[in-house]
Parts: sequence; structure tokens; C-alpha cells
Amino acid sequence: IHVARIEGGSDHVLREGYARFELSPHETPTRLSEFISVGFHHVLSGADHLLFLLVLALAARGIRQAALCITGFTLGHMLVLGLVTYGYMSPEGRWVEALIGFTIAVMALEAADHYGLARRRSLLAFAVLGAAVVLLPLSGSAWTMAALLAVYTVATALMSAGFARRMLPLITIAFGCVHGAGFSGGLQELSLSRAEIFTPLLGFNIGVELAQLLALVLIYIGLWGLGRVNAALQYRAEYAALLVTFGLGCYWFAERLWA
Repeated sequence: IHVARIEGGSDHVLREGYARFELSPHETPTRLSEFISVGFHHVLSGADHLLFLLVLALAARGIRQAALCITGFTLGHMLVLGLVTYGYMSPEGRWVEALIGFTIAVMALEAADHYGLARRRSLLAFAVLGAAVVLLPLSGSAWTMAALLAVYTVATALMSAGFARRMLPLITIAFGCVHGAGFSGGLQELSLSRAEIFTPLLGFNIGVELAQLLALVLIYIGLWGLGRVNAALQYRAEYAALLVTFGLGCYWFAERLWA
């Protein structure tokens, strides 16, 4: 299989037996509304970002705190998105994508005490598991990253559940920084110059925030609807979603790190 990257962002795979393919013209967005659309679709097309919002809603356990968390998340990703876009930061894509999986898994564990799971023991076990996952590839920066993730997870485990819940908006600022580095790929694909970056940056952030708010509203409507039908069904659905999302977060963390 030969892969050819055509300027403009299109990927084409040429296989034996296919001698022709057509290119459709691609126009770079220029208006604010177009960049809002880019940010909006960038969030809704990313399963990992949507699952993070799901476990955030389950951990916050209330619309008011969820709104505060989204504000913190937005501040974090706006800061890093701006720094990356202007060239002041250049995070390694593999680490960023792996850390997005880590934030999903940790946020799922933050919601553990709502569902009868031992939050502290779960986080401590995850600290050991996370360090092992990072160290297995044995890359040059693995020891530093393993230590940082282990320290964060252990420190979080030692917090009481109530204190950790109050700190959730601050935690989401840090997690927003990680996701902001991931969001930056959506803007970097447009190959914009620094001189014309303000409008794209503003529009992209507005689109990201609108998509996040829409996703949260739909999540809460879905949970409310389940509760109206059957409270036990809502509990089981939330518990199952929490376990599945935690598993996916762990999988993405390891798979992206080892890729």
C-alpha cells in the first residue's frame, strides 16, 4: 500500500487495481462563522472528547458544578490552544493523545464514589497501572512522565471525596490544557500564518465551547429521561457508562502511548 499526502490536507490510499482518483477542491475558512463551525465539528467528531464530557457530567453530579467545570475546561484549552497556535509550545502529539485517554480514565474514577466503588483504592491502583503503562515503552522521557502521573493520581487519591469534588473545576482547568493541545491539530491543519490567526482562534474556541455545552445538555437530558422512566435503569446505565468509559480511557492511554 502506498500513501500519498496531497497538499490541502487530503489523504488518498492507492491500491493495486485503482489507477484513477479525483480531488475535490478545498477552501480554507475565512469568516468567523466558518471557524466556529470548524471548532464545533472538531469536538463532535471526537469520541474521546465526548466521553470525557460524559464522565465529567457523572463526576460533577449537578448542572451548576458541571457548568463551572466546563468554564475551567474552556480556560485551560483556550490557554494551551493559543500557545500552541502561536508557536510558543510544541507538544508531542503521541503524549497529548495518550494523556487525553488518561484524563478520561481519571475523571471516571472521580465519579466512582457515586456508584459504590472504592474511589481511593481505585485511584491508587490506577497510579500503579498508569506508571507501568508509561514505563513499558522505555522511552527517554518515560520516567519523568510516569513520576508526574503517579504523583498526581496518588495526591488525588489522598483527597477526601468531598474535597476532590469541590476541587473538580480546578482539576478540569489542567485537563482542559491537555485537551487544548489536542484541539490545536484542528487549527494547524489549516496552515494559517500568525498574522491571520486571531479570528480563527476566536471562532474555533467559540465553536468548541458551543459543542461542549450542547453535548452536556444532551447528556443531562438523556439521564433525566432515563430517571423519569425508571430510576434503577438510570443508575445501571450510568454505572455501565462509567465502566465502559474507564476501560476506553485506559485503552487509549496505552494504545496511543505504545503506537
